[in-house]
Amino acid sequence: MGDFVMMDDFQEISTGKHNKKNVKKDNKKSVPLPSSKRKWIYRILLFCVCSGLGMFLLGLCSLCGVYYYYSRDLPKISSLDDYHPKIITNVYANDGRKIAEFFEERRIVVPLDEMPKQLLQAFIAAEDSRFYQHKGIDIVSIFRAFFKNLEAGTIVQGGSTITQQVTKSFLLTSERTYERKIREAILAYQIDQRLEKNEILYLYLNQIYLGHGAYGVEAAAQNYFNKSVNDLNLAECAILAGLPQAPSKYSPFHHFKKAKARQIYVLNQMVDKGFISKEQAATAIEFEMDIKPRKNLYIEEIPYYTEYIRSYVEKKYGRDRLYTQGLQINAAVNVDFQKFARDEIEIGLRDLDKRQGYRGPLKNLKKENFESFLAETEKLLGETGIQKNIIIQGLVVELNRKKVSVRFGKHVGYIPFDNMKWARKPDSKRYPYSIKHPKYALKIGDVILIRCIEYEKDAEIWQLSLEQEPIAQSALLCMEAETGNVLSMIGGRDFKSSQFNRAIQSRRQPGSAFKPIVYSAALDRGPSYVLTDDSFVQMEDQGIPLELLRGLERLKDLEYHLEEKLLEDVNDFIDLETDSPLWDVIRDCIDQKEKHFTPASMIVDTAIVYEEKERHFKWRPKNYEKEFFGPTLLRDALTLSRNVVTIKLLQDIGVDYIIDYARKFGITSNINRDLSIALGSSGMSLLEIVRTYAVFCNGGELVEPIFITKITDRDGKILELNQPNRKRIIDKSTAYCMTSMMKSVVEHGTAKRVKELKRPVAGKTGTTNNLYDAWFVGYTPRFVTGVWVGLDKEGSLGAGETGSRAATPIWLGYMKRMMEEKPVKVFSVPEGVVFATIDKETGLLAIPESKETIYECFKEGTAPKDYSPRPNLMNDQSEFFKQNM
Repeated sequence: MGDFVMMDDFQEISTGKHNKKNVKKDNKKSVPLPSSKRKWIYRILLFCVCSGLGMFLLGLCSLCGVYYYYSRDLPKISSLDDYHPKIITNVYANDGRKIAEFFEERRIVVPLDEMPKQLLQAFIAAEDSRFYQHKGIDIVSIFRAFFKNLEAGTIVQGGSTITQQVTKSFLLTSERTYERKIREAILAYQIDQRLEKNEILYLYLNQIYLGHGAYGVEAAAQNYFNKSVNDLNLAECAILAGLPQAPSKYSPFHHFKKAKARQIYVLNQMVDKGFISKEQAATAIEFEMDIKPRKNLYIEEIPYYTEYIRSYVEKKYGRDRLYTQGLQINAAVNVDFQKFARDEIEIGLRDLDKRQGYRGPLKNLKKENFESFLAETEKLLGETGIQKNIIIQGLVVELNRKKVSVRFGKHVGYIPFDNMKWARKPDSKRYPYSIKHPKYALKIGDVILIRCIEYEKDAEIWQLSLEQEPIAQSALLCMEAETGNVLSMIGGRDFKSSQFNRAIQSRRQPGSAFKPIVYSAALDRGPSYVLTDDSFVQMEDQGIPLELLRGLERLKDLEYHLEEKLLEDVNDFIDLETDSPLWDVIRDCIDQKEKHFTPASMIVDTAIVYEEKERHFKWRPKNYEKEFFGPTLLRDALTLSRNVVTIKLLQDIGVDYIIDYARKFGITSNINRDLSIALGSSGMSLLEIVRTYAVFCNGGELVEPIFITKITDRDGKILELNQPNRKRIIDKSTAYCMTSMMKSVVEHGTAKRVKELKRPVAGKTGTTNNLYDAWFVGYTPRFVTGVWVGLDKEGSLGAGETGSRAATPIWLGYMKRMMEEKPVKVFSVPEGVVFATIDKETGLLAIPESKETIYECFKEGTAPKDYSPRPNLMNDQSEFFKQNM
């Protein structure tokens, strides 16, 4: 019984009622355990110890095995030593302003010491409070997160450290598996051993995705606050630090309340960790943030220009280099000039559209729908606000002879009748006229487009104008003639609706804007090379066989402006060996005809008919005025855009000669091989035409257009450096004579409205058949600007919408703003140019009896030597040509 404890004794032990006497008595009565029993206890204890040790060793071996297994093919963390993430390619204007960004990940890498201390603390408090204590993996945080999430019933806290997030971002995929988590933990430990803590934090803060396309804290600061990261305050730092867990969910743009709640959580964490005081947190919570979406520079600033750059760089350097390698691109564009161009195109197209009449309201509402429409309009206005010149929808609520009353949202306004007289019914064949009463265009309930012109404070009402969206398109390109720098380029009215670049990609008939090439070719025309009757007699005398001469008869009297071209055709007909001695004989027998055209050369403007019997086609070219003007100086023919004279001039100098001449000017578009090219019948780009006029402007040199001045890589290495590249293609004297003739177009011809610029300007208008295309290309001594206006789907611009009326006002408006405060320069006269007073009726040297004279320019050696005859005979001849049309 000594081995058992009595019940009373048990109760005393359990209740703590043993007294010393009892204990002493029991000690005396206790009997040692038998040795067999003690051995069993020792064995059990030994087994437990050995089992525990064995399990520990087994676990250790398993852990080592897992570590070995999953670390065999891990990515090398040495790649983190040379951090070259995907970064933005930036495009800058000629004054250094950023105009575009291209990227896959919008990231701007900044050093850690340029980030606010509170930003680092905010991210550490929110994402990894024991960052500076753990070794890449934080077991404490993992268990803490587990229990907090269990308590909340949802994921409110993560267990991944900043180092683990770096591992996942740089070295692993985002798949959700246990294997990846094990690999992530191993790599995090290795990274922690290899890198300093601040190096890890630097990688993390520049790499992390923070929503809305922003990678890294600098891009996010610009995205949400439109400022650099080093300018952020505590409240803004806390907003960014709250984003990594769920950038979309906590977006300040779309879910501000959730973003604010997350910000408060971050600030409280910072207080708990001792980074800030409660007072600082409270101030940050109360701070009202100005959160605005970042402008899309590519779309909103200079889209057509930057799209051209994007396309060029991607084609030359590859997509990856453009979008991920942080190229720095310097463009030739001038931001202010580009804005001027965009504004003037908008003004010009709206004026053109109004001249064609009013196409009607957007819709008409019943009275019961008025309030819902106004409520919807007010909602839109709440987002954009009302400002001067904004174009919005309005509702017609009343009209009378003097005005139309309009409501838009909670606002009221009126359209004075004078601001809508243009609203006649569209008719492309009629010239514009004014309506007599607003009721002929509008009625109550009409939803219309209105422009807010001026707010009248006293009456608390807006003065408005009636508007409609233009259907015509326009393009403008401005180039610096000496350098080739393209200072502005607009490819259409609205890039968002159409990315087609009409300044470069479009091929439209230039009409009379092509004529300066014909006239320049005429001034440059040297001798022509001809096989005449005398040539054939000489060749026969020199012993050329009769059968060869018969083969050449088809070439007789054909004029060639290049001897080589004539010899090529000779070879096609008689196929001589290259080393045949007969070639020297043929060369010696070719006749040269000297022929010089000058601005004072005279061509008779009278009716002509060209017939193609094979096609049963007759062409009777006419002037725009549908009449003929008799003997005409070349200067006047270009000034007044006489079609018939130009066609005759082309016929005289040769179609092939003109085509070859145009190629010298860099025109690569297809050119029709017929007389219609004199009137600009072959489609060309605006860039080609502007580049051609630059030759006349700069004194005869063809310049390569420069859109990009320099490209450097992310390390500053120059990849491309574009400097002016000029090649002389015509004499300075020819260029000056052409400039002088095109100055007459502005002073006395189809572009007279350009005189408003009050500067020396040379240029040419262009209008195509049926008024499909309108052009004006003009230049000052430094800048060449071209404007095209037309419809994408070919159609008439409207009655009277010539280059002078549709395109010239856009050119003039642009140049007025662009040339403001620039010094006035004149076109200098080069060597090789002489002047003489000419009788305009004869093109010869003037005599005292000459009625009308001009002080004309000539290339040296080409001025007339004869004096004009008495005027009475010439007057009779002139009237004869005018009457016999």
